Amino acid sequence: MSSCGPGLPVAPVALPSTSAATVTAPHPDERLRQRPRPGRISIVEEFDTVLKLVVAGQAVLAANAPNPAPSAPPGMEVVATSFLSWGKWILLVAGVLGFFICAGMMIVRRRNRSQTAVDGAAGVPWVLAGLALTSLAAGIAGVALT
Repeated sequence: MSSCGPGLPVAPVALPSTSAATVTAPHPDERLRQRPRPGRISIVEEFDTVLKLVVAGQAVLAANAPNPAPSAPPGMEVVATSFLSWGKWILLVAGVLGFFICAGMMIVRRRNRSQTAVDGAAGVPWVLAGLALTSLAAGIAGVALT
């Protein structure tokens, strides 16, 4: 026996031997595969029940909800049309400026700072995507509301 500190005897402890063949790691989905305790439902059954309730609730709301066609408030049609046309014009100008900036980055920095030219080239698809979204915005919103 050895001692740990002043006058405290420590006895050696034998650890149980385990070989690599007897130790198996649990499967990652073991918790989901276990049978639930009595009176409890599994997480898969709980998710399935919630999903069924959501679908049933949507069906009830869709059946009872009125769906009128969109119409502008009195006197707002001209204002809304003007506002939307201004927004489209501003985004069109921003898109042209975006192309100019990307082209400038590619032209000016092609020699010594090639990363700036690469960044300019990488910006072109983003400008195209923004302009495409601008041109499709009314159609996308119309589909979402019908």
